[in-house]
Amino acid sequence: MSLGRFNARRHWPHRTGCRGSRENGIAVHIAFAVSKATLLESAEKLKQMNLEFFLARSDTALYFFDYDNHIFELDTTDLDGALGELAGM
Repeated sequence: MSLGRFNARRHWPHRTGCRGSRENGIAVHIAFAVSKATLLESAEKLKQMNLEFFLARSDTALYFFDYDNHIFELDTTDLDGALGELAGM
């Protein structure tokens, strides 16, 4: 199983640098484990609000920015299962 990686510089090159961030120019990445239903509901809300977001890893993760350019991630991946698979390699 490939967990994949999100690369903000590749997906949102105009957002990198985070000049307006409160963290001295460093983007903070905050991730939440959510259900698939919550991820899809959130994507729909972001779309209705006309906000930029990105679905990744076969639509198991959703990324978006707040007004300070911090990266938020909603992730449906079963981390324990994925780590178990990796440990069995």
